[in-house]
Amino acid sequence: MKFPILLISSILLSSFCLTVSKAVLAAEETSIFSQATAQSPEPQLESAEDYFNRGVYYYRQEDFEAALADYNRAIEINPNYVEAFNNRGAIYAQQRKDNLALSDFNRTIETNSDYAEAFNNRGLIYVRQGKDDLALSDFNRAIEIDPNYVETYSVR
Repeated sequence: MKFPILLISSILLSSFCLTVSKAVLAAEETSIFSQATAQSPEPQLESAEDYFNRGVYYYRQEDFEAALADYNRAIEINPNYVEAFNNRGAIYAQQRKDNLALSDFNRTIETNSDYAEAFNNRGLIYVRQGKDDLALSDFNRAIEIDPNYVETYSVR
């Protein structure tokens, strides 16, 4: 099954899925991250989750290099932080660093075989690489894990 190239190009630019924690959403609502980064260039972060949450904030502000640095630090602290691997992979995918993205999505799936977003994201890379059978398999697996995961239906 071949996917229309123009459709996939527009989907790939916007469909890589990030994991966003409730803490990040709450922090954005109260501007905690923006106040912290405006007041001091290096707020005191300690846990992998702290770095992950700030990475999500930076990503949503389109500061991808800062987001990558925070996801890298979260992974250094917790080498099994699947959400950080998935989100870092999404940035690599947007930067068209497909091998790095695939490595992160594979690591996410190896660590948590029920992570629908990682299957969706890896499927998008496979589409870009012309590996349609692998892409379809990943999209089907994402839907099997989460039948309400609408992003995958739009590309499958």
